[in-house]
Amino acid sequence: MNTITKHTLASFMLALMLAACQKDRSIAPDPAQVIFDLRSPRSGQVFRSGDTVSIDAALRYPGQLHGYSLQLVDSATQMVLFDVARHIHSDSFRISEHWISAASDSISVRLRITANINHDGQQAQQTRSFSVIP
Repeated sequence: MNTITKHTLASFMLALMLAACQKDRSIAPDPAQVIFDLRSPRSGQVFRSGDTVSIDAALRYPGQLHGYSLQLVDSATQMVLFDVARHIHSDSFRISEHWISAASDSISVRLRITANINHDGQQAQQTRSFSVIP
């Protein structure tokens, strides 16, 4: 391939990638319309140190979501125990993550799932608490 063709192809690919992340301007961002179906862990559930905590949820929205972040935080110390973010473009997706608890003392853990509605910072959140005992 000659140099001009390579540059043209590279420019086209870049434009295609940028266009793939365009906002759907026909739907006004509304955090209240994000539907969280958090299946596990259950609120108040108790795990033992060494257990695998499965985080299973489904998110839906009338427009296109732009991914999610998930954090597990020690409620007493605010220390982040687990942190993951995924950049997904869809009106619905499933979250399936796993964390192995390793607490030497009893702790209360807050799960926070944040749905990114757009790239302008509009978000919706859901939280749930559970415990880990030694």
